[in-house]
Amino acid sequence: MNTMNKIFFLIASIVISCIFKGSNTNQTGGAVQSESQNSEYEEPADVMDDILTIPIFSKCSNYNNNLSVIAADVSFIQLDFDPPINDFQVTDIALTENHIFLSTLWSITSYDSNGKFINQIGSRGQGPREYAQIVTPLQLDHSKKLVYVQDVSKKIIVYRFDGAFEKTFQLKGMDGKIFLMDSSVFALRQTDGDRKKKPAPFIQFINNNGKEIKTYWSHHYPIPKDKMQLLDDMNPLWSYNNSLYYLEFGADTIFRISVDSIIPSHVLKGDLKLRLDESSLAKVGSKLRIISKFFYPNSGIFESDRFMVCRLFNDFEYFFMVYDKKEKQLHRTYHKNASEYQMSRAKIMDYFYDDMVTGLNFNPIFLSMDKAMALIPAFEIYEKRKEILDFIEKHPHPKSEQFKQIVQDITEDHNSVLMIVTFK
Repeated sequence: MNTMNKIFFLIASIVISCIFKGSNTNQTGGAVQSESQNSEYEEPADVMDDILTIPIFSKCSNYNNNLSVIAADVSFIQLDFDPPINDFQVTDIALTENHIFLSTLWSITSYDSNGKFINQIGSRGQGPREYAQIVTPLQLDHSKKLVYVQDVSKKIIVYRFDGAFEKTFQLKGMDGKIFLMDSSVFALRQTDGDRKKKPAPFIQFINNNGKEIKTYWSHHYPIPKDKMQLLDDMNPLWSYNNSLYYLEFGADTIFRISVDSIIPSHVLKGDLKLRLDESSLAKVGSKLRIISKFFYPNSGIFESDRFMVCRLFNDFEYFFMVYDKKEKQLHRTYHKNASEYQMSRAKIMDYFYDDMVTGLNFNPIFLSMDKAMALIPAFEIYEKRKEILDFIEKHPHPKSEQFKQIVQDITEDHNSVLMIVTFK
């Protein structure tokens, strides 16, 4: 069966499966356009050859913290001194070729590609052109130069890149957060509130005025309330290589998504994989699950043609698991002297060591234009100036002079430096 026939057969089987009922604990099922949450999709055996199996939930003692293993390029942007930035309040960073947009819960700041401040986008308030509290991540329409801002009230406010107000509309239906597919279509991804509905929506597509185009329904939710002790805020949805990928919390099948198709692309496996009925439990022992950092919905999964990088945790540790698609091998981050997260006493190991330019730690929490990003606080660079300059001298790199100049000029009162990583 050739690839086109397989895809046709796959889509057809999803539609046909809507008439069947089955258990909602099947781990490799996905979502179908159906009014029943009990609908179940069984993947045909002859289609499974096209699906990449990744053992991300496996026990792994192959430790490697070095950023150079996965990074093809790094760059640094010193953000303007004024207005001041509180790193702990930044909830999203979004890039275009010529702009950097930085948001907190209550503000949006625009910079050019060199970090020079341009303007503030919108303002905080209760008016029709204002936002009370921003729901991240920001959504950018690059072609039309528009910024879509989701307010906690489910209002969408649209601004131009220059800050001018464009329009506003209200979301209906799902509780999900918007993800811009193209200039006319958004995806609403499943959140905690959606998982409690019966039937539970898997993903919904709307137009740029908020009108529903299509909804796919979950096979897995709702689950019994006594099993819902802990849930991620929203399902991971990410892009790479001009495609969009989506994973439902607790399930193991990653789908390549578009308005007209939800096609299985990857299956996540491993002996430490949680069953669906375990995925929402507060305590899971040594079993593993994918997590996004609180307030940072794009920080759970990073993917390139060569690697898949997943932020995992269990009762004992947080770390990154890296799967090399080419070599079909796993390695993970491990830090012998890692500190503990006070609330859970789990070891914090979810960061890489920048052995390329800075000698500092890199913990990616932002994702835009297929690039992983983090802010390096100015006070950290200032306090470690000598160590950084010594590292640069001993480890020459094409970006060393760029960062060296930043280090030499920075004070502890400056704004943070944006570190941008392109994966291999």
